[in-house]
Amino acid sequence: SWWILELLSHFQIQYAIATAGLLVGFTILRSRFGMIATGLGLVIILAMLLPHYTGGRSPPASNGTELRLVYANVNTRNRDHQSMLDLIRRESPDVIALAEVHEGWANSLASLHEQYPHQVICPQDDNFGIGLWCRHPLEIGEIRYWGKANVPSI
Repeated sequence: SWWILELLSHFQIQYAIATAGLLVGFTILRSRFGMIATGLGLVIILAMLLPHYTGGRSPPASNGTELRLVYANVNTRNRDHQSMLDLIRRESPDVIALAEVHEGWANSLASLHEQYPHQVICPQDDNFGIGLWCRHPLEIGEIRYWGKANVPSI
């Protein structure tokens, strides 16, 4: 709920390394409380990290349906729209979600309408434009704007 705290979520590997270093330090110092506290912290961090690196996949939905998703931050300054279109054609995803979409990107991706008839696009002149394209019907309420900066979300 507070974007500054959200930024802390990006450094899980670094937290694991730092916590392991603290655990070694507390072990050298023979601090029982320090070893227990950092050991527990390391277990918690690794429990969150390891599923991302062990190659495990989430089981498909109960009906067996799997969706292919392409997500990309296209970078507002990037003018190479064709590379993204080539990636979409090559990967043939069911859902496409893009960040930093501006009017130029929205125009370039208009050719996706036949393959992805269900779309919600909110291009912006800043770095907060977004877009969602889907082959299947979507239940999307509306684009909402959050915070003082009026950042859109779908």
